[in-house]
Amino acid sequence: MHDRARRIPFPAPRRLSAPLALLAVVSAMGCASYVDRMAPVKAELRRHNVQAALARLDARFEGHDDDLVYLMERGLLLRHAGRLQESNVTFERAEQRAEDLYTKSVSQNVASLLTSDAILPYEGEDFERVLINYYRALNYLDLGQVEGALVECRKVQRKLQFYEEFHDGDKKYRTDPFVHYLMGLIQESAGEMNDAYISFKKAVEGFQENDGVLGVSIPPSLADDLLTVTTRLSFQDDHQELQRRFPAARLRAPPPPGSGEAVVLVEVGFVPAKTELDLSIPILESERNESSVTLTGKLRDRAHERRSWRDVHYWLKMALPGYPPGIVPFWSSVEVEGAKATLVENLDMVARASLEDRMPRVLLKTIARALAKYLATTKSEDAVAKRHGDSAGSAVGAILNLAALATEQADLRAWLGLPREIYLVRLRLQAGSQDLAVRLRDRAGGIAAQGTVPVTIIEGRVNFISHRFFL
Repeated sequence: MHDRARRIPFPAPRRLSAPLALLAVVSAMGCASYVDRMAPVKAELRRHNVQAALARLDARFEGHDDDLVYLMERGLLLRHAGRLQESNVTFERAEQRAEDLYTKSVSQNVASLLTSDAILPYEGEDFERVLINYYRALNYLDLGQVEGALVECRKVQRKLQFYEEFHDGDKKYRTDPFVHYLMGLIQESAGEMNDAYISFKKAVEGFQENDGVLGVSIPPSLADDLLTVTTRLSFQDDHQELQRRFPAARLRAPPPPGSGEAVVLVEVGFVPAKTELDLSIPILESERNESSVTLTGKLRDRAHERRSWRDVHYWLKMALPGYPPGIVPFWSSVEVEGAKATLVENLDMVARASLEDRMPRVLLKTIARALAKYLATTKSEDAVAKRHGDSAGSAVGAILNLAALATEQADLRAWLGLPREIYLVRLRLQAGSQDLAVRLRDRAGGIAAQGTVPVTIIEGRVNFISHRFFL
């Protein structure tokens, strides 16, 4: 049991007058989280009502159409609605907004110390900023604008190179091997063999470096693609090294007359939504007069300790973003025209790893904010008590503690329309219009979900095709 402190972090129920109690209830009811407000949008997508989802999203962000998270969500919804040019215009705005927000202003950070990170413009996670270019490249391919897709390849590769150099091994997500792989496929299809070679090599390195960490391993088709490109470029040393490392790799022969190749991407589910986690850290009686700088360091270390505490002066209560325990998906594999696709991107694990990468900074900032509120409350309470008595001081402390509670909310914003997983398969298909059968298999081998994708395969070309299961 914790020893009773002189001050408590929130006022006891008997101290609340009826108006103040009503105010607290109304405030709590009005603080629906970002995740809750986005739930209707995802519900419409699960019903395959993309236009209704767009309407819900626009209503949610009315008057805030420059928010990065809105621009990302809307760009993706426009893509699913087939409005590809509008989607790319929106994604272009999102990319520019993300660049503008990458370096925060001092004034914004000061404001968040007094309230919550949720008041700051959302900057996006590294992987979200990368996926803006991924979707823009797919839009350009669907529009038949290969040069536009190649521009996105170059932009995303510069972005990934910056992350690799800037983070220098400090983060789990510092590169995206799947995106490197896809960019290489686009470059190869456009005849940019040297660029494709570089992209495939980076993809191989990234998959091997992150093997198991982000939930994916090197896809067998990648070794075939890299071997084929090195052969076309007459890189004999690389060719021999690849054969040694990947003895099962095989050269890709050109498609026979009357047929073409298809790179099929199947996106499944939704990326996990963040949840708010409550954290309480004790300030001890012996620490009552210590400086905020000293206390911040102590409380940061104490946040990881799990034990009973004695002589507690005050319990700092904070709200942190987190993820609920992972749930194994009900599907186990993806098939396109009977061919098994390979899992190439696990955004469930990427999102969790990205938050874990940021958590030390988030925790430190949250402690500093809670401590600042505590010190301000203590100072005001003591000043009022000195002039008007202990009862008046306690009343002021109660009101300020309520205000601190109302403004302490974790930042749960994220690009919630992203898929949970992305699968890839390369196929040889007859040229012409046809419907591709896409199936999700459950763990017993049965069909968990299925759909058809209408496509037109161009002879002798690599055709990029994508399909989304909203589950």
